[in-house]
Amino acid sequence: MKNLFFCILFGLSLKATGAPQCPSANNVLMMRFEAAIEATQDFQKKTIKAKSYSGLRALFFQMQTLSKLYKNDSSPEIAKTFKKVRKEVKYWEDMMGQMLLRYDLWKAQSFKKSGKHYEEYTRAKKALDKAWQKSDWFTGKAQEKLKRRLSKLDWGDEKQDRERVFYLLAESIKKLDDLIRVELNPLITKPIYDYDSLEHGFHKMRRGIRWMALYFQNHRDLFFLELDPKRELSKEEQSLVKLYQGNKYAKLGTYGAAKTPIPALAFYEMSYFIDRVGKIKDAGEKEYHLTKNFDKRKKPGQLEKDAHAIYQEFLDSRFVDELLQAISHTPVIP
Repeated sequence: MKNLFFCILFGLSLKATGAPQCPSANNVLMMRFEAAIEATQDFQKKTIKAKSYSGLRALFFQMQTLSKLYKNDSSPEIAKTFKKVRKEVKYWEDMMGQMLLRYDLWKAQSFKKSGKHYEEYTRAKKALDKAWQKSDWFTGKAQEKLKRRLSKLDWGDEKQDRERVFYLLAESIKKLDDLIRVELNPLITKPIYDYDSLEHGFHKMRRGIRWMALYFQNHRDLFFLELDPKRELSKEEQSLVKLYQGNKYAKLGTYGAAKTPIPALAFYEMSYFIDRVGKIKDAGEKEYHLTKNFDKRKKPGQLEKDAHAIYQEFLDSRFVDELLQAISHTPVIP
């Protein structure tokens, strides 16, 4: 189990150590899911602390990321399977996310054991505990069912896997970029934000960029980051490298185990947008939940100033084009 976990998360080659090898190409689909599936069994206990649910949520988020991508496959059987899987894992990811949001709002009130946010958190936590303990995930049945589903799919060999993932990844990134630049533009550029602008505009922008990063990160067996040794870095680029090189949230696979180089600067710039947009979004959500009459404000504030500035910065960026070029034209290292 430990070797499998490292294969998935870090793309390590275990050949030199004499340890068991990462699964062969025809088992790669199971490999990408199995560590997360098995890790959910660590939460088969009656008492789970609120913050511990964030770890469990991350496992469901990993499975949701893969399912969200694979449900667009051209194979009817594969698409149908992953639409169902995504729906099932998203249910738990959403439920845990709602509870954790209420926990953070209660935390912002210094954990005062009275009032609206304490009561909402308490109800959400009790409902989640009850639902989890009654679920098939708690008993282990859901894990075995998911493994059986995956084992029945005709995923193909290594070459077919690469072609499938590269195509789905490119198409998904194009759609997300278009969503942010076109569809969400009226909401994000609104002079004064209301709840719709914040959650269905700006927050959705952050989710879109994050999906892009997660698609790469959940395929660390395919991709590794590469800095162009011939490129002279600007001060801004040097700052990106200093900030994100070695950051555990901005890593892909390792050279040798993974075969396809991804431009590190483009990936680091994407990580920067995830961080910056996330901080602005979090501040806006707290303002919405903790202040009165958010939707009735007559003047823009710091939220709108920061949101509009980072959005324009995104519109001017080219990291999406660079990532698409990498997976469309990059040579595969043998």
